[in-house]
Amino acid sequence: MTLETAKACNAFLTVFDPPLQTTSNGPLAGVRISVKDNVSLAGYPVTGASPAFETLTLPENGAVTKLREAGAAIVGKTNLHELAFGITGANAHTGDTLNPIDQRYLAGGSSAGAAVSVATGVCDAAIGTDTGGSCRIPAAHCGIVGYRPSIGRYDGGGILTLSKTRDTLGLLTKDVATLVQLDAVMSTRPATFAVADPGEITLGSVDPSTFFPATDPAVIAAYQAGLDQLRAAGFSMEPVDLTAAIPAHDGCGFATALYETAQSMAAFAKDHLGLSLADFAKHIASPDVRGLIESQTGPDAVPDTAYQDAMDTYLPALRAVYADALADVDALVYPCMPVGPVKQGSGEMMTVAGQEVPIFPATTAMTGPDSTAGQPSITVPCGLANGLPTGLMLVGAIGDDGALINIAAAAEAALKG
Repeated sequence: MTLETAKACNAFLTVFDPPLQTTSNGPLAGVRISVKDNVSLAGYPVTGASPAFETLTLPENGAVTKLREAGAAIVGKTNLHELAFGITGANAHTGDTLNPIDQRYLAGGSSAGAAVSVATGVCDAAIGTDTGGSCRIPAAHCGIVGYRPSIGRYDGGGILTLSKTRDTLGLLTKDVATLVQLDAVMSTRPATFAVADPGEITLGSVDPSTFFPATDPAVIAAYQAGLDQLRAAGFSMEPVDLTAAIPAHDGCGFATALYETAQSMAAFAKDHLGLSLADFAKHIASPDVRGLIESQTGPDAVPDTAYQDAMDTYLPALRAVYADALADVDALVYPCMPVGPVKQGSGEMMTVAGQEVPIFPATTAMTGPDSTAGQPSITVPCGLANGLPTGLMLVGAIGDDGALINIAAAAEAALKG
């Protein structure tokens, strides 16, 4: 695939010809990257793929600066689900980002263009952001690696932040080795990397039905085949029960995201546009995103008490579930999603195993809880389901990103067979 394919899939909002490069020397010389357009790049607006922020500029994100100083070449700024507040890659302002494997489907979001820039071979890696799956979902849908680090591993400045509790920069890469290259430059917590020995790794396997009642049989079959490959390579498996994570996440996940997004967008609107949140919402083009923001300007807004309950009660409970689950295993393993990519024009519903289900909870069922808890996680390609890529996800302990990446490298090798 080529840049023409990436453009046909509407991956880029801006292409730099030639690519932007601070230096041709350094550890990342020759590495081509893209930057999601809710992350700042000096000299260019950070639009969030929204008419609300078409001319907004912010100081350059510190991790992007590190990459440029290490020799990486920036190919362009990529398209996204408007304001990064969605998971399909549909966008009423900049246009939908399509899946390069089959353009009848969406790439997945919110880091949709980021995934396509890598999957088409235009870039070796892409800078995305992840609130509840926004790096891992499009990576899995497009057949590449997607990584959400522990909060604080990468610089958080110069970003159109949604949720201060849940948001982080993330990486989408052609393989785990490339992830290691970029992480070594970007990280505030450098780690030692070496591909883990599968014979020394125990994975806690979680029943996919724990997360969502409707699962695509083809996706689950691809995942189970992936587990068989891991076992054959020497990985040990132990069943782990994450049932208690679901009610804990129900109590804090969406409440935290909505409340903090309203606070964040209200501050951006006031400080940079001189608008109230209600007036700012009128400038959002995509109905789903506008509706979410508008919901926080009236009686349906998340109340302060619900947010405090989320932070004081449900979030600690959720983190405790993951800590307990990881106490005796090296990482958790489950599918990145219980469903495949969404067809363009699907609206808010999709068909899964003959059932009509809402797209958002179905797609984020497995990436949402660990995101809210703050766990690092990585999805690696895991075969095809209905002719489209799917992903196997590994979840580690907070702050133990280096070990997780080493495990992901071993899993990637086993799954490539």
